[in-house]
Amino acid sequence: MGCTSSNQTKSPLPHLVIAGFQYGGYNLLHQVKDKFRVTVIDKKDFFEWTPAGPTNMSKEGNFEMISENYHNAINTNKVFGSNVNFKQGLVTELVDNHNLKYVPTRKSKTTSQTAAEKNVTFNYLAICTGSIWSANHDLKDVLSIYSKEDKSKYFAQYREQIDNAKSILIVGGGPTGLESTSASKLIEAYGEKASEMAKDHFEAKNVDLHFNTMFDSSHELAKEYDFVLNCVGTRVATPFMDKHYSDFKGDRGHIFVNEFHQVTNVNPLTGKSSGSTEVLDNVFAFGDCSLSKLNETKNVPAATVGALTVANNLIQSIDGDKKDFRTIPEHNFFISGVYFDDTAGVIVMGPDTIMNPKLYEEKKGYFPPYISFLRNEADSQKKYNDYITMFKS
Repeated sequence: MGCTSSNQTKSPLPHLVIAGFQYGGYNLLHQVKDKFRVTVIDKKDFFEWTPAGPTNMSKEGNFEMISENYHNAINTNKVFGSNVNFKQGLVTELVDNHNLKYVPTRKSKTTSQTAAEKNVTFNYLAICTGSIWSANHDLKDVLSIYSKEDKSKYFAQYREQIDNAKSILIVGGGPTGLESTSASKLIEAYGEKASEMAKDHFEAKNVDLHFNTMFDSSHELAKEYDFVLNCVGTRVATPFMDKHYSDFKGDRGHIFVNEFHQVTNVNPLTGKSSGSTEVLDNVFAFGDCSLSKLNETKNVPAATVGALTVANNLIQSIDGDKKDFRTIPEHNFFISGVYFDDTAGVIVMGPDTIMNPKLYEEKKGYFPPYISFLRNEADSQKKYNDYITMFKS
């Protein structure tokens, strides 16, 4: 459609847009930054180590320690090099397979007027917009958190309520929750052994576990606790697909991808489409926002592995050697860890499940490869290289 970005500069490198910049986008950029001219678009101005969310709610100053500003890192300090530029904005429409629209979300110091929609033309697009945990807030309120300052205030609200509560009900038995759930087990996606370990741990800590319980504000449990914290799952928001590509995503918003992570209108779980098969061969999606044939549990390792696959396929695309495309594996090798508290946690790696009393401290140590690099600290590239190696094997 001939849309062009007003500040797009000439470059012999093909233009890649990365929509979304948490774990998926971050790890993808590291792999392709020398092969493309890259525009990163994210609605917020900061990276955050999201596994620390529960700690951010209870410990003042923790969020500031595990987050970093994109404008400073990418545009000012050029930590990813001169080929990379960051635009703070919310993607509003995928126009076609070479054009998208976004609305800037960086607030002007001189005006409060709503920013006008902007156009960006690209050769390649990687969609990794992630998912959203809204806790006790409405989804629209969380979607409108654009700055590090706003997110800090968001956590402070919960911290005050938690500090003032004598009893707390946590709704949701997944990795974020772990007290009250409508399921029959804790952390079900982690397997039977992990579920039993979690149950035994919390019962030993005198935590009341309410299984097979559908909770809402009218439930009798709500009367028994001073504060209720909603930890039931995450939401995927992909309204930018609706105008032209609504049949390229499922009922829950996940974008369909084929075996190469290319966006398609074929549901990978059923093999069916609403019409003739279509594939956007220069548009990729991965991480929480996507639906692949594996229907994998969404976590940092899954997004990182997806980033490496997409990076390879993007590079092979420009080299014209698509026979070396990597495919999504036939079977998902699950790897993840969830800490219960600062005394215990469980690690699941394929068929193996082990308790790790040091997991709380170890998981805190995983954020330096991200934060150190964005802050341009000494040895930050080495820290990142050492970290990513375990996902390449």
